[in-house]
Amino acid sequence: MDRTKQWVCPGCGTRVDDDFDVCWKCQADRAGVPPGVPPATEALEAEADAQQHPVSQCPKCNERNQWGFRFCGACGATLVPPEPEVTWRECPNCNARNESNLRFCVECGTPLATLFDASGPRPHENASMLKRYQDGYRVAKLVNAFGQTCKTVGLVLGGLILLGCAMAASESSFGAVIGPIGLVLGPIVGFAGWATGVIISALGQMVKATLDTAVNSSPFLSNEERKEVMSLP
Repeated sequence: MDRTKQWVCPGCGTRVDDDFDVCWKCQADRAGVPPGVPPATEALEAEADAQQHPVSQCPKCNERNQWGFRFCGACGATLVPPEPEVTWRECPNCNARNESNLRFCVECGTPLATLFDASGPRPHENASMLKRYQDGYRVAKLVNAFGQTCKTVGLVLGGLILLGCAMAASESSFGAVIGPIGLVLGPIVGFAGWATGVIISALGQMVKATLDTAVNSSPFLSNEERKEVMSLP
């Protein structure tokens, strides 16, 4: 071995016999490239090949498998995790289908966030909410029924006053006075009773309309629960 011919390692400056292509100290080659690092051209070719032929590394044994394989060819471990099952829920406003992880409808922007899964068992809090809505609808129906009764009673009472005054006017010597009184008092009483009934019925209808809006826009109720609340006998 001719030790007079030596080259200096560009990586660490050590003098290496010319018979060796790798530095004995740092293992770098004559160009100063450390071991395991490919030359620039080889690195570029390796990167291009990786882009054209991607691989999937096994999380269990680190074996490199062809991209698209679902199981490792070396150990049989799963390479591609199963896609999560997508669940859907219906928008309470426009009935559009939305993924369950969304907080707002993608079609109309209605809030979709719920405190529970409407398709699952009904929690106690939701049952209490349904009872409040049901009680509200009962009150609205009672108010509306009372208004209808007031209208009927007012019209009947006004008619009876007219009839009574007409009969009294025909049989009494004061008929000239009783008759006009009946003609005035009967319509007034009938109209007052009817108008009062209209106002009371309108209040009941307003309560019902408010409840309809609240039930339809509530993100805490499913469509089946809305039907249950709004279809009370």
